[in-house]
Amino acid sequence: MHVGGEMDIDRAPMLRHALHAAITRPGAPEEIVIDVSGLSFCDSAALNALIGARHTAAANSRRITLRGPHSPSSCGCSGV
Repeated sequence: MHVGGEMDIDRAPMLRHALHAAITRPGAPEEIVIDVSGLSFCDSAALNALIGARHTAAANSRRITLRGPHSPSSCGCSGV
């Protein structure tokens, strides 16, 4: 999954829905890789969606991996 541009409160619900669908669909891989290399901004609502996805993944015996965070301002400082 690729995430790019500005991920803020307006786009966070779309991210949350897409992540939930990717994690819970039948036959989903054990590891869901989210490429955030194209992400220029990530606010607390988007971080909350990523953290929620991490919990959903764990509850479904899956894991979330972020690939390509460039800086602390693009989700790198959150520990997600």
